[in-house]
Amino acid sequence: WTPEEAVGQTCAILQGPGTCRSALRKLSEAVEAGTSLTVQLLNYARNGTPFMNTLCTMPLRAPGGGLGGAQAQPWYYVAVC
Repeated sequence: WTPEEAVGQTCAILQGPGTCRSALRKLSEAVEAGTSLTVQLLNYARNGTPFMNTLCTMPLRAPGGGLGGAQAQPWYYVAVC
């Protein structure tokens, strides 16, 4: 993928026929619940070559209490592949 093709896209551009739908549901549920999750996904390169991807996500919340804190809705998610 070129930067022009990838910037602004979600990781859905990597999904294909063999991508596990239940793993994607778990990922959606973790984001909805504001929890961390590690999943393995079968993804696909631009040319269609499949590869395994271990995706670790973690919610980032506001520091301290104020507008955030441990129970606050996450501001962002960090994902590491």
